[in-house]
Amino acid sequence: MKYTIIALLLLFGNHLFAQGGWIKKHNLDTVGVSGGMADTANGKLYIGGGSDGSYFTSRIWEYDPHYNSWKHKSGLPVTSGYSGERMGGFCVGVNNKLYFGLGLSYYSSYSGCEFYTIEYDPAADTFSRKADFPGPSRY
Repeated sequence: MKYTIIALLLLFGNHLFAQGGWIKKHNLDTVGVSGGMADTANGKLYIGGGSDGSYFTSRIWEYDPHYNSWKHKSGLPVTSGYSGERMGGFCVGVNNKLYFGLGLSYYSSYSGCEFYTIEYDPAADTFSRKADFPGPSRY
């Protein structure tokens, strides 16, 4: 009996006592994204914007850990003539809403940088513009 327990611990010990191990989840069904902006709201992860190495994107993806699935949401909007496509800005979750701001865009007239802030309500899948960043645009 003693040898059986020792054998089982040797075989399965790493799994029984592992702490902080990584568990593979469902992949995001798109090409790789760099410079994306991410945070959480309502128990879900949101990633917006970024670049695939050739183009910037305005897309927002939602990851639901309960169902281990990704869903494409509405994209960052065009605001006052500026493209919603950006990377390297910020995304902050507050009171189950997300705030996207600043960042780099190919289409901005401010040396490629943005200065506006967008509030995203994931439950309603809607956007509204908030106060512009008071300093110079940046990413």
